[in-house]
Amino acid sequence: MKIIYPEYQTATGSTATSENGAFPVSNLFDDKPGKLWKAADSVQTATITVAVLAGGSNSIALFNTNATSAVVTAKNNAGGTVKTETFTLATATRTYNRVWMEYTAQALSHTVTIALTTTATTIQAGIVKAGVAVDFRNPKYGISESIVDFSTVETLSNGAKYVDLRDIVRKFSIQILTDRATDFYNLWDIVKAYGQTPMAALIAEDVLDMQWCCFGTIEGFSGSHDYPNHSGASFTFEESV
Repeated sequence: MKIIYPEYQTATGSTATSENGAFPVSNLFDDKPGKLWKAADSVQTATITVAVLAGGSNSIALFNTNATSAVVTAKNNAGGTVKTETFTLATATRTYNRVWMEYTAQALSHTVTIALTTTATTIQAGIVKAGVAVDFRNPKYGISESIVDFSTVETLSNGAKYVDLRDIVRKFSIQILTDRATDFYNLWDIVKAYGQTPMAALIAEDVLDMQWCCFGTIEGFSGSHDYPNHSGASFTFEESV
């Protein structure tokens, strides 16, 4: 499991090759996935350039995009390519709306470009995060996944239901065994730092990052000091809308 903390992305100096004036690129930096950046009408391919401040960033994540493919390129302070990776977000059986990429840590300010392509009318995205990926053990087996449905449902006079479909997000129940002196209190510090502010996390790594990366909040964090040097941590992680 990994959480991006601290964050070093900045709207200052970040650009997009196409932008709808009502949906500017600055919307990618406001912690509201539903407040979108959109390219100009009917533009299906655009590149976002994310400015990342100095501090040792080694990861970037993008959420709530309708892209079918993404090419992510991290560049160092001199403009040299550090890493490039291509992501296929739409397959015959599954579609993902998010991307997570890690790269060699950069001590100096740098940029990451994200080239997005969609088959929809206009390319768009909701949130971008970049920073240091803090590493923890993966959750214990038995992680549960449920949905949170924000749709409005009204029962009509004949008993039928009227449904106004809204966002449906994932919610995970997680247990992790941590080293008490380091990882447990590192996680504790991150939870305190974010509070109810959403964060970018990779719930389980080395499985399928596009499936397991999430933007949301940690709820109900608690610890259990059952072992001399290790502690269990339990919490839920709910995606934000």
